[in-house]
Amino acid sequence: MEYFAQVLEEEEQIDNEFLNYLAQAQFEVLKDRENKIFELRYGMTGEKPYTLEAIGNKFNLSRERIRQLLNKSTRKIVSKGTSKIKAGIIDSPCAVLILYIRSIIRPAEENSAERLVEFLKTHLSDFPIEQVALPLLASLTYSNKKNKEENLEKARLITKKIEHDKNSYCKIQKLLTDVIYPKQKINCSDFSIFHSKRKVAMNNTYSYSGEFYSQKLSRFIQYESFLEKSFLLNLERHNEVIFYQEQPLKIDYKNIYGNNSSYYPDILFILNDGTGVITEIKPIWQMALQNNLLKWSALREYSRNEGLGILITDGRSTIQQIQKHEVNPDFADFVLKELQKGSICWNEYKNIKDKFQLKTKDFVALVLNNRLIWHLSPFYLAMKDIPNS
Repeated sequence: MEYFAQVLEEEEQIDNEFLNYLAQAQFEVLKDRENKIFELRYGMTGEKPYTLEAIGNKFNLSRERIRQLLNKSTRKIVSKGTSKIKAGIIDSPCAVLILYIRSIIRPAEENSAERLVEFLKTHLSDFPIEQVALPLLASLTYSNKKNKEENLEKARLITKKIEHDKNSYCKIQKLLTDVIYPKQKINCSDFSIFHSKRKVAMNNTYSYSGEFYSQKLSRFIQYESFLEKSFLLNLERHNEVIFYQEQPLKIDYKNIYGNNSSYYPDILFILNDGTGVITEIKPIWQMALQNNLLKWSALREYSRNEGLGILITDGRSTIQQIQKHEVNPDFADFVLKELQKGSICWNEYKNIKDKFQLKTKDFVALVLNNRLIWHLSPFYLAMKDIPNS
């Protein structure tokens, strides 16, 4: 699949607004419980997508009932968007979402299944393909049930053919230059001190959890997302990496509500010089979420005390590379002046985004470099110490 290889090469240039649009659409039409279920399944809060069973356990509902509620929620979004478009109200969040997806995938034209897969790979690289991303995109794209099922099956066949290409997604070597090291590094040659602090709930909690056998470590390695799997497989075959461990640490931090909480960094790997690196694998848009930044602040302090490096990456780009992204100065000045007045909600941000024709990297770089506070669900952007308007 030549087009897929090209998409991977060009991925950093692609606008990734899908999750923004989806989050705003859900808040336009879904009720509180529907919203919570939708967020768990599709990872709106920056967490990994949950399985139907895990969501059911949280709400004391069956797996099948959760599936029905998710399908109902998707239908509500499509119905609302379609009716708004027919009425000429194209600034409705649901209408914006539908128009955005269908303008890219073009469901009435030939080869829409191929474009569906391209969209999936470039906009939803961290989502489980078969279980989550394909069914959701197909439901949002195709208004006719028969067309939906036919193209969904075609898309499934395409993804199976290109499955082997996933492993070429990330390159470890070019990422090593952006590892943040403490002044005093420790030698991590004693591997016995590292072990998993949390077992992955295999195919039970997260929708893309799984395992593979490591020849390097002579054991099975667990992962919770496509990006994690790709990164781990690259560690497996990288000559300078002599050891790696998933879920290696438990880090305490204060969450966005000021409460004590804890999380588990994704991976720790050790190079042949004894250098240890704690790695967080996150899609670019998640690198600016406030709760993740709070986690990584605590991680930075831990790493300084323990003599370990830190790497925050999606497998292709690092958080430092995103921060170096050149942002339109007119856009930056405009947003910062608006934030002096108070926080910015979704509709205000969307108008700004449309005015300046922003890409995801523009927004993420602005948030990171100006230490802004950003929540996605619901959308909230503010300066620190500036009260909500």
